[in-house]
Amino acid sequence: MVAAALWGFAEATLFFVVPDVFLTWIVIRRGVRRALMAAVLAALGAALGGAAMVLWGASDPHGSRAAVDLVPLVGPAMIDEAATEMSQSWLLALLAGAFRGVPYKIFAQQAGVQGIDPVLFILATVAARLARFIVAVLLAAGLVKALGRIGHAGKAGWAWAGFWLAFYAGYWSVMPD
Repeated sequence: MVAAALWGFAEATLFFVVPDVFLTWIVIRRGVRRALMAAVLAALGAALGGAAMVLWGASDPHGSRAAVDLVPLVGPAMIDEAATEMSQSWLLALLAGAFRGVPYKIFAQQAGVQGIDPVLFILATVAARLARFIVAVLLAAGLVKALGRIGHAGKAGWAWAGFWLAFYAGYWSVMPD
């Protein structure tokens, strides 16, 4: 459970592999209930990491942006687009971004730069991150159940690995630098 919180924190700051990878593995190894508990902890960890990014963005806009820009597959265009979306409707941008593949760390850094109320942003973070994590856990649970129904429950780990390898290969091939 601690690993889920730490992964949420790390990915909210400068790590680039989403907690969903770990959470979906928990579904396979420990079950849905444990994975949902881990999702809550990952969302809380993300909120803490997001708070750090908000504070950094507010105190050092250029340095924090430069650090975020160094994260693999995050580039100036992605940051600029997120900044524009945040200035128009930060809550909508945050919620939509959770499902569009825009790294959360960009929104958190921009929240600090744009002077968005940190308490509101962190509360919204928990909701946005938890919603996405729950969707990932439930989809993984459905896959495990489907594999079990057709007599391939033992192949869930291989399906998990194949999915995440394909996901990141596809993501990295379409996301601009």
